[in-house]
Amino acid sequence: FYPTESYQQKIKLIANTSRYVSYSFEGHEYATGAAHGLSWKYGFSFERTSGKTLTWNDIFTPTGLKQLIRIVDRQLRAQYYGPMGCEPSYSPSELTLPAAAPVLTQKGILFTYGAYEIGAYAEGLPHCTIPYHLLAALMKQKEKTLTNQK
Repeated sequence: FYPTESYQQKIKLIANTSRYVSYSFEGHEYATGAAHGLSWKYGFSFERTSGKTLTWNDIFTPTGLKQLIRIVDRQLRAQYYGPMGCEPSYSPSELTLPAAAPVLTQKGILFTYGAYEIGAYAEGLPHCTIPYHLLAALMKQKEKTLTNQK
């Protein structure tokens, strides 16, 4: 058996509201002779009125961005690492926001880290969805309105 190159990707509509629309992209590719394939998972949210892709700076205040890391760390530990029965290999002081854009969902904001971004390849693609009520105080007013927060 000799593995060959492969590539697959799935695009999914994950939120479709009157104010924003969000998509997720996930897939896997393998190159012949590589040590392992590479998986990815990320997404984008678009504001309906302007068509603009929402970024970290669009959604969160500057102060909110600084406070966000503690919440992300707590939620990653609870939602991703906890169910696997392990601790993350990163140090909380080393954690940064994901390179992937934040994704608005019906339940909260999806945070997804890429392979190697905060840990070993074996840790997979750490991700969590943080409920809006935990983030509302950190968000800009316009984005609170987009997500029906007060």
